[in-house]
Amino acid sequence: MKFRVMLLTAVFLLLMQLATAQEEIQTVAIQSITVSPNKLFVGDVAEVTLTLYNPNTQSVRVSSVQIDGDGISSTDFLDVGYIPPQSTHHLQFSIKALESGTQDVRVKVYSGSKAVYTTFTIYVEEKPPEISLDSNVRLGEVNEVSIVVSTPLKIEKVVIDPLFDSEPERIYIAEISETAKAPIKFYASQNESYEFSISFYNSGNYHSYTVKLIPAFEESKGLFVGISMPCTSAYLYDVLPVTLNITNLRDDPVFSIRIEASSQKGVFSENREIAMLKPGESESIHLFYSPEHGGEDVLRFTIHYKDEFGNEGKITKELSLEILNKPAVDIAGVEIETKSSSSPQPKGLFRPSPATTAKVEISVSGDVSNNGFGKIRGVYVYLDFGEIRKDYYIGSIEPSEAESFSIPATGSERSVKVTVEWMNELGMTKSITKEYQLTSTQPITRAKATNPLLSPYLIGGLAIALVIVGYFLHRRRKK
Repeated sequence: MKFRVMLLTAVFLLLMQLATAQEEIQTVAIQSITVSPNKLFVGDVAEVTLTLYNPNTQSVRVSSVQIDGDGISSTDFLDVGYIPPQSTHHLQFSIKALESGTQDVRVKVYSGSKAVYTTFTIYVEEKPPEISLDSNVRLGEVNEVSIVVSTPLKIEKVVIDPLFDSEPERIYIAEISETAKAPIKFYASQNESYEFSISFYNSGNYHSYTVKLIPAFEESKGLFVGISMPCTSAYLYDVLPVTLNITNLRDDPVFSIRIEASSQKGVFSENREIAMLKPGESESIHLFYSPEHGGEDVLRFTIHYKDEFGNEGKITKELSLEILNKPAVDIAGVEIETKSSSSPQPKGLFRPSPATTAKVEISVSGDVSNNGFGKIRGVYVYLDFGEIRKDYYIGSIEPSEAESFSIPATGSERSVKVTVEWMNELGMTKSITKEYQLTSTQPITRAKATNPLLSPYLIGGLAIALVIVGYFLHRRRKK
């Protein structure tokens, strides 16, 4: 009896060991686990692939899989099912990052009476990618800068839309690991913020948001305009050179630079244009100014220009000038030599008595001086004696030089007008006139004419004739 009890006890213990060994053999193993991506932004979802392996010779049932961790959320799996002997099974699930920081995730797999587990780590970034500009923004200019995108995590398919007028209107970047730059052009009219819409993917996670950027501003240096003239006062009708030196101190090119010049007391040559000035480039423009009226004149220069986007700008400069009430061309050193002569008239019964008509032989000489800054051309000197006109061609006279003239003539006037006519460098014809009284070594006389019917000799002869005629008539009556 005692032996039987001992035998039953031994059989029971053996059965218990066999059952325990069978349960241990039926446990599955975690072969591998992959997480994509393992670096997330808050709110991102990572896809996890868990690979289980059944090393047993019979199928093993996986009853549940539990996912646990701080700062994440996920869903457990119940009754995963059987894994065939010596086979693998891929189990996929997702986790969502709720908090920033380093998060440890624990995965437990229950099969049979035991559980196996593994742990993996994800990194959750709170700070999203940032946008900045790589240089200051100049007000009143077309700024060509670079957008800088900085990201703590790798991002893909990045699209940036500036919410203002720019070139380009949209920026594409395939992939950014840490930082990336992209060029952009835009016009800064005033001190204001700039908004950008940015979208990207972190693996399968799509992000989109708006960034407001307030860059560092600085004033534009604009265009520098220097004006130079050879003097601060000028003669009438002179032509003065005016030089405008224009330098582009901006960081962007300017186009269609047009110079307009105006004056209340003078005229200018035609307006000039410059096609383009690159940053740092200079160019000189030469104009000509001719005063028409005396007094103080204000020369006004307006420089119009456009930037690359067609925005217009202008600069106005003024310069004062004193206009002398005296022409630049003068007649000087005039000498007039005269000599009188007379010509007799024929006698006759009914003609004037012998007399003389005054004729003056004249020689007018002098200088035409150019006291201005401009060369004069086509210079003529004219002598005007009323009905008689003489001219003398000089040609050209350089600035601060003079040319002489000498003109012979014959006339009967007591004065002569000397006129100088010329053309200035603006193509305008001008003239001055001076009048001179003639002087002679002999007086200029004019004899008065008498009527022969009133001559005393004629009256006496008529009286004698009447006496004789009367005498003969008296004798005839007596007979």
